[in-house]
Amino acid sequence: MVERTGLYIAASLAVVFSILVVVFAVRGGGAASATAQDPDREMPPDITDILGGDAGSGMYLELTDKDDPTRLAGVLSAESYDPVSPMERSVVEPRLWYFLRDGRTLHVEANSGRFFMSGGQANSTPESGRLSGDVIIRVFNALEGGRRPVLGQDEALLVARTDKALEFDQRNARLATTGRVHIVSGPVEFAGTYMTAVINQVKERLELLEFREGEYIRYTPALAQEETPGDEEPDAPTPGARTSGEVPEQPSSVASAEAPQAPAPKIDEYQIAFLDGVTISHTTLQTFGDKLDLWVRLIDNTISPDAFGGAFGATTPAAQTKPQAGAVNPAFIENIDEPGGADTDESEAVVAEAEEGELDGSVPITLTWSGPLVIKPLSVTPEELEDSDVSFRLTAERTGLVRLEDPSRGLSGRVVAMEGKATTRDLTLSGPGGTIELTWEGVGSYTGSRAQVNFMAGTVHSRGPSVFDVALSADGETDTGDESGEARRGRIRCTEQADFQFRVVDGMMTEELEIATFLGDVEATDGLAKLEQGDALTALFIEKDGGELRLAQIEIEGGIATDGRGRRAQGELMRVNFAPGTRGEDLDPVRFTARGDVRMVADDMELKSDQLDTRLARDEQGEIIVTEINARTGVEFKGQQGSWAKADEMHGDGLLEVVTFLGAPAQVGRSGGLISGFEIILDAQKRTAEVYGPGRFEKDDTLDAGGRLGGFAWASWSEWMMFDDYSGRLECVGEAKVESRPDPLTLDTLGADRVLVELTPLGQIGGASEGGDERRLIRVSALGKAGPARTMASAETRIFASDDPERVEQIFYLEGSEIYANAVDETLSVPTAGKMLMLDRRPDETRGQVEGMPLIARGPGQSLFTWVGSMSLDRASGEATLERKVRVIHQSLSNGGFTELESERLLVQLRETGDGASPSGALKGELLYAYAQGAVYFKGGSRELIADELEYDAVSGSAFARAAPGNSVTLFDAARPAPVSAQTIFWDLVRDRIEVDRPAPVAAPRGGSGRP
Repeated sequence: MVERTGLYIAASLAVVFSILVVVFAVRGGGAASATAQDPDREMPPDITDILGGDAGSGMYLELTDKDDPTRLAGVLSAESYDPVSPMERSVVEPRLWYFLRDGRTLHVEANSGRFFMSGGQANSTPESGRLSGDVIIRVFNALEGGRRPVLGQDEALLVARTDKALEFDQRNARLATTGRVHIVSGPVEFAGTYMTAVINQVKERLELLEFREGEYIRYTPALAQEETPGDEEPDAPTPGARTSGEVPEQPSSVASAEAPQAPAPKIDEYQIAFLDGVTISHTTLQTFGDKLDLWVRLIDNTISPDAFGGAFGATTPAAQTKPQAGAVNPAFIENIDEPGGADTDESEAVVAEAEEGELDGSVPITLTWSGPLVIKPLSVTPEELEDSDVSFRLTAERTGLVRLEDPSRGLSGRVVAMEGKATTRDLTLSGPGGTIELTWEGVGSYTGSRAQVNFMAGTVHSRGPSVFDVALSADGETDTGDESGEARRGRIRCTEQADFQFRVVDGMMTEELEIATFLGDVEATDGLAKLEQGDALTALFIEKDGGELRLAQIEIEGGIATDGRGRRAQGELMRVNFAPGTRGEDLDPVRFTARGDVRMVADDMELKSDQLDTRLARDEQGEIIVTEINARTGVEFKGQQGSWAKADEMHGDGLLEVVTFLGAPAQVGRSGGLISGFEIILDAQKRTAEVYGPGRFEKDDTLDAGGRLGGFAWASWSEWMMFDDYSGRLECVGEAKVESRPDPLTLDTLGADRVLVELTPLGQIGGASEGGDERRLIRVSALGKAGPARTMASAETRIFASDDPERVEQIFYLEGSEIYANAVDETLSVPTAGKMLMLDRRPDETRGQVEGMPLIARGPGQSLFTWVGSMSLDRASGEATLERKVRVIHQSLSNGGFTELESERLLVQLRETGDGASPSGALKGELLYAYAQGAVYFKGGSRELIADELEYDAVSGSAFARAAPGNSVTLFDAARPAPVSAQTIFWDLVRDRIEVDRPAPVAAPRGGSGRP
């Protein structure tokens, strides 16, 4: 629509200034000398004969240039003349040839005329007169070689006719007619009534040109391309009159041998007004207004060739077709097919015919008006001509608003004013207060305050608040998710400005949009998706197959975008990239990126980061889904069932079934548990968590009274960790360490190169297990590291005093290359060499021992167990078995006394002092009974005993030693000179009494007592 406005103005100016050519031409010249005569032509009649009192025939006058008497300015002839008065003559069939300085030729003819001619001067130009009866004016372009045109052969540039007398007054420089003036000039046709033209001869400019009643100006682009002449037909020679062949060639100046220096150009500026009932029409499009103002700058009475930005209108503009629904979409708007309207075959035919006419240029552009047409000169350059040689303004102050209507396309519009500058090819639509209204029925609408168009650059700038509506579905469709049957509509609203960049081809703006930008509190919606509080929205279009443009990217600065399905995104800058549709849609969003304080919410998920990059696709149902998500810098994630994460980077699939968190370190938490590491991988489908590199697991029991994961407070590792939720398996590798506080006074520690914790499998928790969904510990495995850098696994329990939580009262420590604890069977085993330490600092009154408890179990003390073979403990029965080179050392912390036991095998009965098995696998209890076998060595105070078997009762404080058949038990006492040997020996450590059974003969030692 806006491009055609320029053609309307071009057509108007072409006609108006064709009239100027005629007006300036008839202003006349002065006398001529004989040197301007054609030597081969017969001498014209003497002026005294013409001015005499008798009628005659063959009138012929040669007119000289007033400013250059040596130049022939024209020829005036008539078939016959008749004196009316001494200075006035009537003529029959007058003919005027006028040779313009720029090489063009003017020809005027009429059926009759009346001239007023001052007497006594030869070849003088009529000072005034009237031409009547079929007055025709023709203008010819300069011909090659300067030859004169031949009527009927050479095509006229312009043909003007009037049905009433044409009056001219040379003295007052006035030209007028009360009749209808009709002009045809190539692609331009003009009609108007009651013309008056006044020339300022001193300034050589038009002082006034007025048509009191306008009619129309019609412009046909196809004729401009083909350079088709007007509807002039060859004139037949009039019998008895001089023919056009008698007109001399257009002479050049003979006064000087050299061409004079070109004078400075003469510049004149005019304002032209078309008043009342202004209508501009092209095909089915019409523009209505009250007044059309034109401002024009003439150089040497001619419009500059560049006045219209370079041959404006010389080529057919691109056809203005129906705007496509969904051409510009905000973020998350899905593109759908253009809605089908209720167009009938007839309406489609009208549109097709109109578009065909636009394409081939055969449909004319018509400007009509009902009031005067007035042209006046300007003494001061107006603002409208500061950067343009031609400008215009269409207004409707009387009727209200300028209207645009195109029924075949469903277009209607309202503006306060339409302004344009032809040289810069600018068009401005003004509408203070949002009164610019453009509507395409069934497609969309635009409302704004001011819109500026530049056809050369292909830009449209809408300043101030504006609203763009577009229909995205037809009535009856239910893609909005309800059954209302209402059409789905999209809307973009902004408060500051909107800018559009259209493709430019051969210097002409086309309808193909390349960039669209909206600024200031941008809101956008498609009925489902929505953008709010956006600072800016930009849509980019790229060329697709066939040369057409498609939407490629939407960029949003600031704001909150929702997709109507519970998903929301916001950030300082967001982008959506589009690709050709894959499931019947025109376009598919394929990528969403955001940066700067990014926040995305979907279902029960929330993600924050500084950068976000997601991949999108359509599922089998055609819904847009996320297939890949990548977040960087300051990542904060909240998931389902209380899960959360913090990381430097997050990478996952669209459903977040497999997610990787990277950081220094990254953190992942759920239900009071926390995993930290440099690379954490969560697989929701497999329900696994892996950590590569050093990491840490923490559990806050204050948040989880159920004590899940066996009550572990934290675990750390240096190489790798994996947790399988289905199997309940937790594995830590590399300097693994596990520490927990099952209660405020107990601290359990497990250290190894590799730790494996097995919990209740997922399929066994819930209603089938006591405690609901609480996971229970099944077993713990701790493995040391083999090889040159051999390390041991260890388990330790520390119990703190109730009256002083900082003071350790008990320590139970276990060490071996392998440690296994089974919480179900309540067993603890070390299948390799190891050691165990039991430290008890409790006072006697808190130990709960029986009266007369022996030294090994009485009062504060510590016991160290070592073995070379293995150790196993049945926690339920309290029975422990230690194999090969077993050694037990007990020290009393009260008096510093030692009790020592060695054997090849040791069976121990313990009494638990805690609430049950420790998750770390550490031993917690008091010694009740011990049974040693093989190479038994027992020492208490100053006595030592050697036997094959020994039974120690910690409750009674006694030891019973026996020998294997053929052997004997030997007791060494530092207070006696010789050892005691017997088959059995009973030792009451409490009463310090020895009972010997079947003693053997005694032999005094040669060198004092001591251990053999």
